[in-house]
Amino acid sequence: MALVAITLLPMLASGFYGDDEANSLVTSTLLAVKGQGLFGVIWSDIISWVTSVGRFFPLSEYTRILFVTVNGNPLTYKIILMALVLLDAALLYAFVGRLTKSPHLSAVAVLVLSVTLQFRFYHEPILSYTGMLPIITALVLAALLWFVDYLDSGKKKSLARSVTAFAASLLIYEVALPMCAVFVALAWTYPRKRSVLQALRSSWAYLCAAFLAGGLVLVFRFALHFQPSTTGQVSGYQFNLSPVPVLTTIVKQVVAAFPLTHYGSRMLASVLGLTVRPMYDSPLAYVREHPSTTLLGAAAFLAVSFFVLRPLFSREEQAPSSETRALTMVGLGFLILPNLLISLASRHQLGVEWGQGYLPVFISAFGVALLATAMFDQVRRAAKIRRMAIPVTITLALVFAVGGAVNFDNNRLTVEGLNRTESYTAAVAAKALAAGILAPVPDGSWVLSNVGTAWQVPDFYRLHAGKTVAGASLLIDSSSLIGLPLLAASRPSAESTSYAVDPSGPPIFYLYVESSTRDAGYAVLSRISSVSVTPAEVSVTGTPMLAYRTWPQPAPYDWLQVKGWPSRPASYAPASAVDAPLVGSPVLSSGPDWVLQSAPEGWAVTQVGFDPGKGRSWLDYPRPAWSLTP
Repeated sequence: MALVAITLLPMLASGFYGDDEANSLVTSTLLAVKGQGLFGVIWSDIISWVTSVGRFFPLSEYTRILFVTVNGNPLTYKIILMALVLLDAALLYAFVGRLTKSPHLSAVAVLVLSVTLQFRFYHEPILSYTGMLPIITALVLAALLWFVDYLDSGKKKSLARSVTAFAASLLIYEVALPMCAVFVALAWTYPRKRSVLQALRSSWAYLCAAFLAGGLVLVFRFALHFQPSTTGQVSGYQFNLSPVPVLTTIVKQVVAAFPLTHYGSRMLASVLGLTVRPMYDSPLAYVREHPSTTLLGAAAFLAVSFFVLRPLFSREEQAPSSETRALTMVGLGFLILPNLLISLASRHQLGVEWGQGYLPVFISAFGVALLATAMFDQVRRAAKIRRMAIPVTITLALVFAVGGAVNFDNNRLTVEGLNRTESYTAAVAAKALAAGILAPVPDGSWVLSNVGTAWQVPDFYRLHAGKTVAGASLLIDSSSLIGLPLLAASRPSAESTSYAVDPSGPPIFYLYVESSTRDAGYAVLSRISSVSVTPAEVSVTGTPMLAYRTWPQPAPYDWLQVKGWPSRPASYAPASAVDAPLVGSPVLSSGPDWVLQSAPEGWAVTQVGFDPGKGRSWLDYPRPAWSLTP
């Protein structure tokens, strides 16, 4: 369990990612400002999911309660998520122990799990999504534990608890629907192999729960005449049943569950030139930049692995083959079944890359741990292996030490990368709003930005600046000019490449935010005057109004911070003169680590370099260019 905690430790330095960025804004403060009640929001969410996309998963609304409880504190939130994964590891230990009657095999399962828990530059099931996948995993593992007790003792109470836990998982996320087959497989192979008909009789309640939950969704969709996509974009609810993309997606998900596949796939893609996304430094950079923590991590994995594996290979007692067979069947179920539904969706068929994996890959990682445990149990039966117990144990311990250290470094690297592209900019924007950078913006205005993460919503400005904006949006993403329809009314002609803001329309402001280091960043508020669009780039020109910058105070050594990465200026203090025109500008307000300045008169600011379709982040583009207006 200690190794799982070490693997997860970098998550304590992570922020809110993906959907969590927007959901974390719904705090008691925001609800009070908007005059809303928590349970009213929950009920509205349930109705909206049913009527808009035909999904019925009411228990997923625990997310609203969770975010109100953590009240915007990412550390509290990540401690809760970490505790959920540790609970999953404990349930895995208990399940394998109950099934095999071997505490050594239970320990091996958790050991393997510790090197399969990989953070990813994608939809991240461990760091985000309110712990939804860990909760589902916990419910299914708990249901399996109670089901084993029922198969052993025939206690109806255990069966009722098991079915209830499984039914709860179905009302959180539909990926659990195919997991009903795991209970059939377990009843078929444990405690002894029986007929398929007998297995179905023992597990019929799980099949009924799955069919009822799935049937309810189908009824809603047909009753509401749900259309999966009306915007021309590929929807997560649009099915493609062609065998090749379905099977390819399943294989990608399965492969992504194995240790170090995220790290390996990114390195290989970079070498082969198969990715256009920014490639971050290799995790091996940690050995160079942070040798002490990397080597300590390897030493911890080496010591614990040797302690776990030594008695496994030296002992004579062996689990009965029927129990190993049950372990294998359940492992295959965990590895494959959670990925079935998402493999049918066109969006995931196109979006999932090798080594990456979508959310259910978290559950599949437990399948890898179960299958590896069954394999270890088979290997240790060989007389030759038992005679070479010490060399085999040392070799495997070294493998786990290297794999665990690299995976730990990969997780640290991923957290830092996600922070640089999401959390750091959100933190700087929130501080800038609190300092008053939006003071010149009247209610009812639009705020466009260079940052397109999920915090770019009106509630963000309502919470941190007390402003009621008409809308907030990224100006451009990798496929479309999101903010430009606001300017279309003032476009001179259909062929024109220039947009000028319509003076009769709502005021439109541009908030440029950047940060590549924790607790340091820069923001400029401009009123947009024109936007120029060409096939190669988009440039935004406006009149600068206010500028905010913040810089870090001296702090103790931060082992989580990545050194040697390409980045923006390490300091945004006024003395660093990151924008020369601001050096002599009046200071409106300041603190020990921040300053808010009014922009100098007679200057314009232009952001150039947005490149549609290249999948780049703001880190790839030049900073705003200042120029004297004629």
